Amino acid sequence: IQRSLDTWLKEEWNPIMATQATNSTTKQSGGTVVTTKTEPTIITIKTETAEGKVIEKTTKATQITTTTQSTSGKVESKTEMIPLDDENEPFTLQKYVDRWKIYHETKAKMNEGKPKEHSHVEMMQSLPVIGK
Repeated sequence: IQRSLDTWLKEEWNPIMATQATNSTTKQSGGTVVTTKTEPTIITIKTETAEGKVIEKTTKATQITTTTQSTSGKVESKTEMIPLDDENEPFTLQKYVDRWKIYHETKAKMNEGKPKEHSHVEMMQSLPVIGK
């Protein structure tokens, strides 16, 4: 599972979440060369409501340009835009790890100066021991 997660993070998560453009080139067994360029961008999505009102929403996105060059010299290019809002974002462990870290950092800051909450473990340890 760990190897699978590491591979997924390296090949899918990191390029999509990168803050800088990345290029990768692979040569397939038939001699075809595939070049993938991934770059972050900001896009505006326009939606129209039932009443005819147009709502514009600015969101982060990743632009992926894949260029395939065959051995015969034929070049094909395909560009794909992937919005990175919460609705389109798939379940990822890293997202929840990041949120966990932020939660505990802010929780520690919020609880500074407040009396410590009583722990059930501490309460159980403070009870008298029976049978000793």
